[in-house]
This record gives sequence, C-alpha cells and structure tokens, in this order.
Amino acid sequence: MSLANKAEAIIPMVTGPVSIISSIIIIVMILRSNKALSVSYNRILFGLSIADIVSSIAMSTSSLLSPTDTPHHWISFGNTSTCTAQGFLFLVGSMASDLYITSLQLFFLCSIKYEMEPEGIQRRVEPFLHCIPILFAMTGGIVSLATQSINASGAWCFVESYPRGCTDDTDVTCIRGNHKKLLKWIFGAAPAFITFMIMSIATILIYRKVRNKEISSNRFTFRASTVPSNSEQPNERRRSLPETIKSIGTTTRSFCGIISGCSIQNDTQKSHKMLNRSMQYYFAYLLSHLFPLLANITKESLGRRIDILFILQNTFYPLQGFYNLLVFTHPNYKKIRTSDNTKSALRAFYDAIKSYGQKPIRKRPRQSFSLRQTDDFSENPSEDEEQVELSEESCAEI
Repeated sequence: MSLANKAEAIIPMVTGPVSIISSIIIIVMILRSNKALSVSYNRILFGLSIADIVSSIAMSTSSLLSPTDTPHHWISFGNTSTCTAQGFLFLVGSMASDLYITSLQLFFLCSIKYEMEPEGIQRRVEPFLHCIPILFAMTGGIVSLATQSINASGAWCFVESYPRGCTDDTDVTCIRGNHKKLLKWIFGAAPAFITFMIMSIATILIYRKVRNKEISSNRFTFRASTVPSNSEQPNERRRSLPETIKSIGTTTRSFCGIISGCSIQNDTQKSHKMLNRSMQYYFAYLLSHLFPLLANITKESLGRRIDILFILQNTFYPLQGFYNLLVFTHPNYKKIRTSDNTKSALRAFYDAIKSYGQKPIRKRPRQSFSLRQTDDFSENPSEDEEQVELSEESCAEI
C-alpha cells in the first residue's frame, strides 16, 4: 500500500468533520437570527448546509465502510451494505449540494439582474430552487442503488463497477455496476458541467447589471450636481408649471448625490454587496471543485492517476461547508475587524459567528451647531440605511 493511498484515506477523516461542523454552525446562525427561515436566502442556504452535512458524513468515514477485501484501500472494516449506504449518502448529498449552490446563484440573479420582489421570488422561483436539487439527487441515488452501481471506488464508495475495472477488461466479468459509465455521465459529469455553466453565466450577468447600475448612478449624480443655478437661468420666470416641477425633482435628486441615506445610492450599494456575496460563493465552489476536475480529466486523458491531484482533491473538496461559513460570516467579520483592529483574525471570526443576527446598538450623536454636523450624518442613519446594513448580514430581500 503506497503512501499516497494512505494520505487519500486519512485526509477526508479530518476535512470532512470540519465541513460538518461548519455547516452546523451556519444552520444554528440562521435559526437564531432575526429573520431565521422567513427569507429565501436563508432557506436556500439552510438546504445547502443540510446537503453538505449528508455528503461530508459519507466522506468523513473515508474507506472504513468499504468491504474488507478491497485491495486498493488502506483500511476498511465494512461490507457491501455499508459501502452502498456510504455511497448513497455521498451521491445524494454531493449532487444536492452542487445544485443548491446553483440555486443560490440563481436567487442572486433574480434579485439583482431581474429585480424581482421577494414575494415574487418566493412564490414563482423558490419552489424550483428546492425541488430540482432534492428530486434530482434522490433520483440519482435511487437509480444507482437499484442498479447495484455503488461500490468501492477512490477514498470512499461511489458509482463504480465490481470488480473494479471490469468494464474496461473483457476478460473480467462484472458482478455489480455494469452501467457505471452511463451513470457517472448522467449523475456526475453532466450536473457538474451544467452547474459550472449556469453559475458562470449568472455571475457574469449579475456583474454586468451592477456595473451598469453604478455607471448610471454616477452619471446621474454628476448631472444632478451640475444643475445651473438661478442666476444662470435668465428665463426663470417664464418657465411653465411642468418645467418647474421637473426642476424641483432634479434639485431633490441632486441631494441624493450628497446625502448617503437616499434610496438611489442605497439600491446601488445593496446590489454591490449582493454581487460580492454571489462572487464569493462562486469562487468557493470553484475552489472545492477545481482539483476533482483536474484529477479526473488527467486520469481519463493520460490513462493513469496523478496521486498529488487526488490528495489535493480529498483535501479541498470536503471543505465546501467551511468555505460557505467563511462567506456567510464575512460581512460581520469585516465590520468587527474594522471597528477593532487589535483583535486577532481568529477572535474576530468567533465574534462574527457569535454576533450574527444581533442588531447593533447605535449611539446618537449630540446635537451640535458646528459646521461638522453634516459630517456626522452617517452616525445617525435613516431607516433605509439600516435596511441596507441588514442586507449585508443576510442578503435578505429589502
């Protein structure tokens, strides 16, 4: 037994539990927050965390549940039944997790690109964002179970033939898993490719929408701030009533370029924060799926395994829940680090988890007649600003 095989078996026993604990923390944070499961974002992330827990439990047991006579596993104490159960959990959890992260990206797309109201997303879109991941994952698991296609594979049980490699060797008769290649394409490669394409396209569309909105907002603010004064308008008294109303509206909007509490800037600010959140989830997905993709592509193209890629796969892939936790707590973490830069990163991360969902206590500034009173406007925010900050904590629909 090579050192690489031992490393592939041991590493998921460490990274898998880290992902389980991280997903559990996300669930606890969601349930103890002010909005709990009353918003679509939290419900989708709740489903994603459940799916990650299911797949991470399977990966955490590594090769322990494989049949004892498995030649390529370092250590195993199970049988065909335990291997089938492990593979079923991993298959269902991993497929549901990938599709749920896609659902999260589609939620951001509906909120930002198409500017759908929360009620519209909840009523017309969200049922599909839950049903498709659950139904497709359960279908893949049941079909693989019924065709006896779950057997000892890499570091854990997955869709594989038994004896291993019998589908490629005409001299060996397959006892189980005759449809391995077909099922791997339908429930493995195809969903991964579709997920990657949908998330990439959605991210690009969201970025373009937010970028265009920022350009329009900056252009509008510039035009509003350059409105001619009354002294530069010789025909001021001759203006009609519609022109006067339009002038008043322009003057009012020009204040929105100065006062940070106006809805125009708040809307742009909210969209930018949600864009950052969606891109963070997208890069977290890429980080966890990059090495499995490289490992399997090189194996199929070169006809041999590159051990270091499979070791990296078993290191980064099971940590999907941990990546989600980092993204989920990032807004709170950033606030804490900004307010108190003496705290260590670990302490700030702990405080970000602990304080999630708690509304910050704001101190009202003392009344002052100095010229700096306008500079302190941001310390006494309006209701719109408070809603924007709430969106930073949960990306909830405002």
